[in-house]
Amino acid sequence: MDLLHKPGSGLPGDASPEPKLPATRLLAVERDSNPLRRRGYVSPHIGKVAPLDAGALEEIARLATFSLAPCPGPTLVIGMTESALLLSWFLAVRLRGEVDLRFTTRERRQDIPQGACGNGTGQVHTFLEPHSHGPVHSLSLPSGRTYPRVVIVEDELTTGATLRNLLLSIINVADRYHVVTLSDRRPESLRERLREEMDGFGIERRVLNRSNEEYLPSQDPPDSQTSSPRNPFGRPGEVLNSSLDDLSRRWRSLRPGGLYVIGECVDVALAVWESFPASERPAFRHVTRSPWLVNGGAVTSRLDLIAPPAPRHFLYNWTTSLPSRALLVGEASTAAIAGRLRDFLLSRGAETETIEIPGS
Repeated sequence: MDLLHKPGSGLPGDASPEPKLPATRLLAVERDSNPLRRRGYVSPHIGKVAPLDAGALEEIARLATFSLAPCPGPTLVIGMTESALLLSWFLAVRLRGEVDLRFTTRERRQDIPQGACGNGTGQVHTFLEPHSHGPVHSLSLPSGRTYPRVVIVEDELTTGATLRNLLLSIINVADRYHVVTLSDRRPESLRERLREEMDGFGIERRVLNRSNEEYLPSQDPPDSQTSSPRNPFGRPGEVLNSSLDDLSRRWRSLRPGGLYVIGECVDVALAVWESFPASERPAFRHVTRSPWLVNGGAVTSRLDLIAPPAPRHFLYNWTTSLPSRALLVGEASTAAIAGRLRDFLLSRGAETETIEIPGS
């Protein structure tokens, strides 16, 4: 399947929109300052190059759930930061049975507090994402807890090195590991290497490549969930509830046309965004650490947000529309980035408020 963005796909910068792309289609981007991996791919639906498209993400989730049979006991769903956070959120909502959703993180977050996700204190699993702008990931899980099944969500697999490192770091968490990805571009030699390695551990491993799914099934899977997973970072309950209340209150007061979510803290923003009727939801834009070049295709404009010691962040395709009222959501680690974005929006005449979510 052709994953390359072509003119006329209906994205910002196109002069003549054509029919909407399949929900699973990825767009080509050119990585900035990464000679070892110059080309990348991004979903147009996750808020990075265009506003979040809930309908498309729900479609992807529905396609995936048809390939994931019900499992006795809880399923652990892992979303890889940053590009798979929204994908895993929508999948976890629709997956049948009991689900624990966890996000990997590049932030320094404390262990899960007692009772935040299962019993016991937290344990941090660390692994590397080779050739990344932020190579060290961590994943917090309750100490000693195991699951009948783990579902790992990725936007794309290029070499599978990050997936292998994650699997090795959580090898004792489950006996069954399913991987949902929108594109599996690994050479066959690397696929075979991972198969042999996991077989050596007695691990059942299955990769579900959704890149060929270009239609929506005619009916929902049975027993699909309706409630949203709310705490994928294991934030303390009082912190999470206070943040949700604060964002909801400010939202009702400002009535923003744009919601700018900085870095990883999509959980609080998504929970509140979904709590409002679709007609009252602002455009959800993800301000990301992913460094891409303007290529005239998927990326038509780039706003660089630089505020050391925070890593560089970027807002893509910002020239297409700017709201008259905007809410910015970030954490302490991205406060300086939020300040730069606030100043930029204010200079363009937008009434702007910033909410800082306490880190977990």
